[in-house]
Amino acid sequence: QLAELLVCWFSLFPPRLVARRYLEKQQSKVSKWHLWKVEVMRQLTIFSRWCNNMRIYLIPWEAKIKKIESHYGSVVSSYFTFLRWVLSVNITMTVIMMLFVTIPEWLADSRGGPERYNRTYNIKIMKPVDVQRADELNTVLDFKGYFEYSLLFYGYYSSETYFGDIVQYSVPVAYFIVNLFILGYSFFVILRKMAANARHSKLAEGKTQQYIFNWKLFTGWDYTIGNPEAVSNVLMATVIKFREIIAEYNESKRKKFE
Repeated sequence: QLAELLVCWFSLFPPRLVARRYLEKQQSKVSKWHLWKVEVMRQLTIFSRWCNNMRIYLIPWEAKIKKIESHYGSVVSSYFTFLRWVLSVNITMTVIMMLFVTIPEWLADSRGGPERYNRTYNIKIMKPVDVQRADELNTVLDFKGYFEYSLLFYGYYSSETYFGDIVQYSVPVAYFIVNLFILGYSFFVILRKMAANARHSKLAEGKTQQYIFNWKLFTGWDYTIGNPEAVSNVLMATVIKFREIIAEYNESKRKKFE
């Protein structure tokens, strides 16, 4: 009889329905504005995560560096990461020089009249004697010939002030100021990178000096390696490293008690 009563009770009031009614009584009602705000924040979080994932694909040579890292470890890949950083700094300096020196000189030559052509004839027009040897290999390797009479050569730029429609632009002054700016920019970028690396290494050294063997054991493995041959090489290097650390530790203890 008790079983029949329980069956009737669960048929009239299923457990899910009872739980739902209990939650409706216990929980306070949430406003639609709050629900909308939570949903918007969730969508923004998903979008920001998607942007961070897409940003990885926009980094130059990131996939190739990761492939090198999986075969040879993070130590070897850090060299190529450094080369990419140096290349980005050089590209930035080249763009700055082109914007403020090369392009204004090109505009001055393209918009200049016969007077400017006659004044800059000696430095911008190749002489007939040089034209005969401009295509030779030695001339090209020495960056002479056509290279000497182009925007790549510093002697190609005139010492005149470019009179535009609105402003007057002095290329020699811009050349001097831009070179000073590039020099300061390169020093600033290099010093900032060195300070960041020194700060990171200082924090890492402070932690690893306390428990040497634990840090070497639990954090010494390079998990980015995916090549079996590289794994065996790293394993042997780790064993040799532990032997050297144990020998140094025993030597320091022996000197301490002498």
